[in-house]
Amino acid sequence: NQIPVRSRHSVWVGNLSFSTDEAKLKDWFERRGVEGISRVHMPKGLRRNESNRGFAYVDLPSEEVVKSAIQLSENPLDGRKLLIKSGSDYTGRPEIDPTNLAALTGMEGEDQGASSLAGLGKKGKTGLTKTAQKILRSQKHPPGPTLFVGNLSFQSTEEGIRELLENSARRRDEWSKGEKQGTIRGAGIRKVRMGTFEDTGKCKGFAFIDFHTPAHATRTLIDPRNSYLDGRKLILQFAGADAVRRGAPKGSAAASSQHSKPRSTDAPAPGSFDPNAPLPKKHKETQEERRARRAMVNGGSDPRQRQRGSADVRPPRREKPGAALANAKRESLGIVASQGNKISF
Repeated sequence: NQIPVRSRHSVWVGNLSFSTDEAKLKDWFERRGVEGISRVHMPKGLRRNESNRGFAYVDLPSEEVVKSAIQLSENPLDGRKLLIKSGSDYTGRPEIDPTNLAALTGMEGEDQGASSLAGLGKKGKTGLTKTAQKILRSQKHPPGPTLFVGNLSFQSTEEGIRELLENSARRRDEWSKGEKQGTIRGAGIRKVRMGTFEDTGKCKGFAFIDFHTPAHATRTLIDPRNSYLDGRKLILQFAGADAVRRGAPKGSAAASSQHSKPRSTDAPAPGSFDPNAPLPKKHKETQEERRARRAMVNGGSDPRQRQRGSADVRPPRREKPGAALANAKRESLGIVASQGNKISF
């Protein structure tokens, strides 16, 4: 059978029941006056008994038919209210973070940036496959030179991780003969920091992989060949800021960001410091300044002011513990004879 040609006019149908097939959906449209359906694209469900994944694309002959099909939205089919909109309407779809694309194409220089997507299957306006776009949209952290790898097997090793990523990069990259020297070949792995148990030294199930550039990390992240290792499906994500700082080379800006202190505004300009000049001395408070400060704090209400050239206000002294006890009011504790009258019944 000849595959029908894809039409420029189509509608997207969502909220489908998993039991709805192509024939039932096409018949549903035709019974409501939508004629000329040339193709129904309905991806197969993940399970054996699922006819779709909850959505489908229906190709129509003209824009007028598309508008009439959109009017059928919210009508039921197999117990579900269908959501129908134009196939070219992408409102509501999350956009890819521009920094992710910049890290993928702009961090490797002009010469290598053109080949940064080699082997990944360029498609669409972004130059990425739908799988790569989905991965980049799901990232919680901004792009960086460090990746977090989760769901590792306890038997996984650093050599196994390196071999997986290097083999994927070798199949992905197409190195030319005229390439400049000094370009980092392969996956660009700088260091693998694997969490291990202290007693056995085996993997704890996670690791951090440090790359030379964010572009290498991004290319490794979106490569579908890096999804499985030792029979387990890996979790690859951009690492957080703390993990990036811990894995940064010593002396770099990322490694020293935590311990950096703001530069003093009183520091001399470079080249203007005179080592023979006397150092400025710290100002010491004089007696008059001290008296003025105390008078300002107490408001001059202390009656124990003394005239010593200027107002000297001192706070009242506290009594010593012994004097306070001696001056305290005391009650009589002696036994007093009764002076009342005895009443007999």
